[in-house]
Amino acid sequence: MPSALTTEHLRLDLLGAQSKLLSAGTRPLVIVLAGNAGAGRGEVAGHLAEWMDPRHLRAAAFDPKTLDTRPVTHAFFQALPPKGKTAVFFWGWYGEAYYGRAQGKLDQATFEKKLKQALELERLLVNDGTILVKVWLDLEKKQQRERFDAFEKNKATSWRSNHDDWLEHRNFKKYAKTRDAMLAHTSPAFAPWHFIPAVDIKERDIAFGRAICQAVDDAFAEKPKGKAGKAEKPEKPAIVYRGKATLANLDRAESLSKEKAAKIIPVLQGRLNKLIRDKAFQNRSLVVAFEGSDAAGKGGAIRRVAGAFDARFYRVIPIAAPTEEERAYPYLWRFWRNVPPQGKATIFDRSWYGRVLVERVEGFAKPEEWSRAYREINDFEEELRDNGAIVVKFWLAVTKDEQLRRFKEREETPFKQFKITDEDFRNRKKWDAYEEAAKDMVAFTSTKTAPWTLVGANDKHHARVAVLKELVQRIERAL
Repeated sequence: MPSALTTEHLRLDLLGAQSKLLSAGTRPLVIVLAGNAGAGRGEVAGHLAEWMDPRHLRAAAFDPKTLDTRPVTHAFFQALPPKGKTAVFFWGWYGEAYYGRAQGKLDQATFEKKLKQALELERLLVNDGTILVKVWLDLEKKQQRERFDAFEKNKATSWRSNHDDWLEHRNFKKYAKTRDAMLAHTSPAFAPWHFIPAVDIKERDIAFGRAICQAVDDAFAEKPKGKAGKAEKPEKPAIVYRGKATLANLDRAESLSKEKAAKIIPVLQGRLNKLIRDKAFQNRSLVVAFEGSDAAGKGGAIRRVAGAFDARFYRVIPIAAPTEEERAYPYLWRFWRNVPPQGKATIFDRSWYGRVLVERVEGFAKPEEWSRAYREINDFEEELRDNGAIVVKFWLAVTKDEQLRRFKEREETPFKQFKITDEDFRNRKKWDAYEEAAKDMVAFTSTKTAPWTLVGANDKHHARVAVLKELVQRIERAL
């Protein structure tokens, strides 16, 4: 432990930093705490909880053995602190890459991919205002052995070294090489590592506390250091449309008789039900996003999809304006928290694409925020896919005249009047802006991982059948 005087001064500084966070309520603090065995990660985290107000501090560890079948990023987002609060993440998003590579379980390409994903997550967090402090506590091989020996000589501390720690020590060179590669690849200006020698416990603790205080001071200075930078103009990914349709030439008036639809829909629902009960689906999940113009028929299409499923199998998540709680987190937080585990499905009635649609058009997101969201969304969907998710995205499109007809029908039909608001008519005045935003959305986010399916929806019977057909085909190909 540091001396009483040092502890007192450091604690005052840390409490001051914590007070800045709480008073502003605009930025969270996330501390990623990593290091080699014996360096004292748990010890410094314990000291931090003593020095700061523990009511506004949480700690989290991410052991893959204890996580469910969702992507590990789901666990990270679940553990993120709201604005004004602090979290310590043991190993953060680096543990799997570090140990996997050092132990030979990951090849170089996979290791580098995981590091790239870690950087993209950090970029998203920092761009959203998170104060990110990454700390590596380090011991040299001789120092590590001396510390383990000291632990084992004392019955009160013998539990602090175990078989896995000694195994890491015997393979010190492999772990050191992995450490060097990881730190070299993941220390950009906006999220640098703080490399802290851990042999002197007093100096280690002081350096750890100072790194936190400095990061908070910099974040609230007029010119904070370590920006992630403005988002560049998004690049078009490899575009994969269903068929040859684009929003520019999509036939929105394609039709199907009510009678034919009534015969086809139950057959497709039966096929869909059988597919999701297939044994192979237990290692997959289904994520379906519905977007489209107001009154395009998203709700009706969702009901036909849900009609094929056992109620225990799926959830429908309606997306509206973010709540006060949701605004305290990065915008993808409310979507990550609702991704399904393997063997299940989530249907989103509107989705993460609100960032590049309504938030763009209405000015709720700044240009640099919605422009970088294309890349963030592609990364999000790729991670879902890598974890076994089948990601299916529908854009239901109606003409401007058909939308107006449906609005008037809703006004005149008592049980549909709840669907129409003054805002719906106001949004019609920005029809061209929404169409332009939708075209960009499709161009920048229709990828091999998650292609857009564009559905002409002037005729609701055609649209419902088209949605079910696409879902069946996508799941069949995936299985």
